[in-house]
Amino acid sequence: DLLADVESDDPGAVMRLTLNSVRFGSAEVVEALDRGEDVESALYYFRGTLTVSTSIRTLAYLNRAVMVTSGSRQGAQSVVDAFLVT
Repeated sequence: DLLADVESDDPGAVMRLTLNSVRFGSAEVVEALDRGEDVESALYYFRGTLTVSTSIRTLAYLNRAVMVTSGSRQGAQSVVDAFLVT
């Protein structure tokens, strides 16, 4: 899970991102991921939801949006793609 505040170019304008995710796979795959090894993403499940809270007027619609995520690990880094459900 992740909680992050992202600043914009506008002074005082902040976007808070909250990611809740689930990752699972076989014991061997999860152990390899925990060691930071590259593992084919088809061998494990990494999905979640993203919630946005922002005071930025042009992005205010994200405060009410439903977003799902799909993730993968690349070494020690997680890469998460977010999709707006319409």
